[in-house]
Amino acid sequence: SRLVITAQLTDIAAGSFSDEELSRARNSAVSSMMTNLEKKSVVSEDIGRQMLTYGKRMPAQSFIDKIHKVTAKDVAAYAKKMYATPLTYITAPVADGAFP
Repeated sequence: SRLVITAQLTDIAAGSFSDEELSRARNSAVSSMMTNLEKKSVVSEDIGRQMLTYGKRMPAQSFIDKIHKVTAKDVAAYAKKMYATPLTYITAPVADGAFP
């Protein structure tokens, strides 16, 4: 629920997470990226995005290296930055097509 997410984001902004949790998050991000790159449609989209952003194709290892360089301080600073911006709410239709 929204309260759980808010509490977790507050803890992250305060730096209340362990090195082990940060390591697991890094490993999860790398695993997710590599799993997605097994799909041809994702690879095609990734190549296009990289060409537009960097003007060349970047090797996956360069992104893995960047993920592993993220520090606890970086994560806490980003969480604080998220709190500094207005909230965005998104609604989606329920099964019968009506909005909640």
